[in-house]
Amino acid sequence: RMTDDTYPHVIGHAFANGYRAYRITERLRAMERVREPDLLALQLDTTTELHEFYRDLIRRLLTPEVLAQHPELAEAREAVEAWDGRAEKDSRGVALLTAFRRSLAASVFAPFLQGCREHGSRLRLRRRPRYAAQDLAHGAGSRNPARSGSVRGLARVPVA
Repeated sequence: RMTDDTYPHVIGHAFANGYRAYRITERLRAMERVREPDLLALQLDTTTELHEFYRDLIRRLLTPEVLAQHPELAEAREAVEAWDGRAEKDSRGVALLTAFRRSLAASVFAPFLQGCREHGSRLRLRRRPRYAAQDLAHGAGSRNPARSGSVRGLARVPVA
């Protein structure tokens, strides 16, 4: 259900990147007729093509020559090779691919985010522009973050 600003609880934040919505859309488009069992299968579908790029990248990076110099990476390469393309809770392959993707993103974007780190605690993200007048009248950050959460109002963003 939709809520307004008086709803006292944070419903959530840090939502997924949208791949799941893409996957659902693709599966629904492929169905000629949608029945209840189809929807159950769709709900239980854990296939993730998102990580295929990172699997292929690891295959190109962890060559036999690299593994000869860093044998501790052989087990990771084997887990990635054994990955079946599904995001199952006990899949070591998808766990490694997710960690690799996060680490890669952090490394790639670090130089671009350095300016944000230099500003430290002065950096604020404004989630809803209509709070700007309140913030000016009451001092920035006066909203109670424990009540409104990071989704509503202003939130300090610690950048590590």
